[in-house]
Order: sequence, then C-alpha cells, then structure tokens
Amino acid sequence: MTDPEKAGSDYAQISRRISDSAAYLPILFRKSVLWRGSRLTNVCTSEPWQGAYDYVSLGVSE
Repeated sequence: MTDPEKAGSDYAQISRRISDSAAYLPILFRKSVLWRGSRLTNVCTSEPWQGAYDYVSLGVSE
C-alpha cells in the first residue's frame, strides 16, 4: 500500500482483531530431575528446598 495513512489504519484494524482473538494461557510447570548413584546412602529430601537432596546427611558406601 502506498498511502501511509491508509496503511496505518489497516494495520491498526488488523492489530486490534488479532488482539481481540488472542488467548493467554499462563502455565507454569516446574520439573526437576534428581539423579543419584547406587552407592549413595542416607538419601533424604528437604521440603524447604523444594524436594532437593539434603547434602548434609548423604554418605557413600564402599
């Protein structure tokens, strides 16, 4: 389109139509993988740290 005013008007109309039909879906999914070796002992998780390992109590078997 060569006319800037007409192009601006059309752009505003298109933008408004897109905004009216746009959907916002607030999804939050937190995932953490806790991996440990088979030799690890005294394994427990800590609630204050969102289920992370309590490293103070960990041990290793021989």
